[in-house]
Amino acid sequence: MNRNMGCIEIPDCYEIEESEED
Repeated sequence: MNRNMGCIEIPDCYEIEESEED
């Protein structure tokens, strides 16, 4: 799991730099 990235192709978003994309 890439915790360096925010939301990738995964239904679960990490609590990292919340993307402005909903």
